[in-house]
Amino acid sequence: MRFTRGICNISVAIAVAFFLTIGNITHFLRWDISSNYFDDVEKFLGFDDTEDFDKTNELELEKINVNSNNLDDVEKLLGFDELEDFDKSNKLELEKFNDHEYNRHEARVFQRMLDRSSIMMATCKNLTKSWIPKPKAYDSGVPALPEFGMYTFLQDWISQDDKSKINERNGENIASYPTCYLPPTKVCNASLFSIVLMSHSLERVNQALISNIEQLAQRNGTGEIIFVWNGQKSLIAESLISKGKDAQSKYTTVLLRWHENTDHPLRIFYAIDDHNLTNNLLNRYHPLIQPKHDAILYFDDDGPFFSETAMEVGFELWKRNSDRQVGSFPRNLRITSDRLQILQKNVMEKSIQWEEDGGGAVGGKYPSFLPTCHNETGDTVEYNFFVFPTHMAHMVLPSGSFLHKNYLCFIWHPAFNELRQYVLDHPTHADDQTISALVSHLNGKAIRTFSRRLQPSKNRRLKASVDINTMVDNDHSVRRRLLWQQKDWGKMRDESVNSIIGYFGSMNPGSVGWCAGTQYQVKNRKGVYSCDPEFPTFEMVPWMQKGGLGNDQCP
Repeated sequence: MRFTRGICNISVAIAVAFFLTIGNITHFLRWDISSNYFDDVEKFLGFDDTEDFDKTNELELEKINVNSNNLDDVEKLLGFDELEDFDKSNKLELEKFNDHEYNRHEARVFQRMLDRSSIMMATCKNLTKSWIPKPKAYDSGVPALPEFGMYTFLQDWISQDDKSKINERNGENIASYPTCYLPPTKVCNASLFSIVLMSHSLERVNQALISNIEQLAQRNGTGEIIFVWNGQKSLIAESLISKGKDAQSKYTTVLLRWHENTDHPLRIFYAIDDHNLTNNLLNRYHPLIQPKHDAILYFDDDGPFFSETAMEVGFELWKRNSDRQVGSFPRNLRITSDRLQILQKNVMEKSIQWEEDGGGAVGGKYPSFLPTCHNETGDTVEYNFFVFPTHMAHMVLPSGSFLHKNYLCFIWHPAFNELRQYVLDHPTHADDQTISALVSHLNGKAIRTFSRRLQPSKNRRLKASVDINTMVDNDHSVRRRLLWQQKDWGKMRDESVNSIIGYFGSMNPGSVGWCAGTQYQVKNRKGVYSCDPEFPTFEMVPWMQKGGLGNDQCP
């Protein structure tokens, strides 16, 4: 049975009101919420079709607030004032409720985003305008995204009728993904992941890339390798004509041979010729790549390709946080205003406490996002390319990052067309900043980070890294060499990240490090957290050790 978004909310509101009236809490707890939620509600209420609801009922139901935090609704429904009152069995029921299809449906996700944005806008309006507009420090010539533009664009999408939405989805070439759902909060039974690489130039298909793909194909967790080709298909096909006589065609011939070999995990996704896409960094996040596995592990075509052991540790963290972006190459957005610095430190304390209390497992309320309020205060952030912080990272670079495949549907959703267009138009094509911001706003949480490097330990032999020589490591600052080939790159990255953060009107509270919940988490005089050592041994990582923080979330 197909329900419209409005009727879905109405059905749930009726159910909540009904249970509150009759006090039948036991029946609610025993309800099989693993079955189709909408059908269950409809049958329970005695309706066979949405047309059975009349106008009067709809008007009455509008008075019931079904858009408030679902945790508060459940607490009230169960008769508890605080989450601490739940016993073990109720926590398990709450976890099922949070992971249920209804809560992960795009309509509910978008509503939560709008609710958060409304709070941020109200916060900004309460601030006294305290700055005089100044010329931008750098202007690429690309118009900035409108501040809180996400709110307007999402509202426009929600207000469309279903027929218009279906037509617009078809126009976006995602007809096979008619509705988006957030991932569940954990996927403990995952054993394999899809590796995604992307390239557009034959110059980047070289011996280093071929060698690294060979290594990746042999790793235990590799289920498949998707090579997204953003160039013309003919460039690769011509390798067959020359039959690998020159050095370049030799490498592309190897790719084609792997692609045609059903026993090899690599397949080529021809974005332009086979799928009518353009040369776009976001193609590696397109739902048409159709990954076979829930977990996607990304690498840039020029690396770095981190060790198998480090990625094993990251995969285990992702299993316990599958609704979040999990990465090993984190970046911090440096906050310069006193107002935001105070807020940042406050929410970081709460974020650490949330993780250490097992908030992700029991449905605790996640710390608030940070309202940027640029129009009122002139506050901006700076893209900090000097460090890879363990704590307070707001985004990750693609290499060595995990993402659930469900997010591909959201990333290419028509509601975010304005955001995708900005990635195409801006000279930095900031897909990494965009993905981290969008994913964190969809799930309402910060990224999670793990160490890209593990120190050798006496009890465990680390599996070799296959890093190519594209990195320098100097005083805790790791930089890809190609990053600096474009003039004013850093200034342009500042411009793009401020535009993207302003579009949402807020930024996530920042990551906690791998060391959260251990003795390796330290705090300096300025109140900034970090992990000491920066790079742990395998035995130091808590979720990899029995009894360590997070380990029991996936027994």
